[in-house]
Amino acid sequence: MSTQTATVTVQNQAQYPIVELAVIHWQEDGTFEDVPATPNLFKMKDDVLPPLTFTVDYDDKHENYWAVAWRNMHDPAMYYLVTDPSFWQKFGRDVMKTLDDAIGDAIDVCTESPVGTALATTANVAVQAIYDTAGGDARIKNNIHTSLNSLDIYLKCDRTSYELKSDHHTTGCSAKIYYKGDLCDDN
Repeated sequence: MSTQTATVTVQNQAQYPIVELAVIHWQEDGTFEDVPATPNLFKMKDDVLPPLTFTVDYDDKHENYWAVAWRNMHDPAMYYLVTDPSFWQKFGRDVMKTLDDAIGDAIDVCTESPVGTALATTANVAVQAIYDTAGGDARIKNNIHTSLNSLDIYLKCDRTSYELKSDHHTTGCSAKIYYKGDLCDDN
């Protein structure tokens, strides 16, 4: 067993301006099992989003898991990647309430000040909730090819297909959209 460092790049091929992106990586066993996962956060500042590239450390003998969420400019929704669209049924009401509050704050900040200075962390709340939730299909399993030590996350032009890819390790995903108030009292 050895530890590696990989470069992760998010390719926003859709070209819809992302105002906030969060990606979290973890392994549930092995060397990094007891190391708390830290989300990688990207926020637009002064109308510029920093390059969507970061590094992760991983144990090459164990599986890698990912959660990805983002918000687009002038869009009140929060997007997140899933491999099965039924994921929100596995979320508890408290998580949805937290997201409702975060999305509300994001909208208020964006309408009262330039989008570039928004301090809301809706995507961070989402990926942290996905990480904390046992099971669930928004926990995407995709290993890193050890000879490449890189992984690309593609947000494709058609806005309906997404992919995590590291050479022959490839996982196709779709996006789910969460709007404030999707939490219904009847559910």
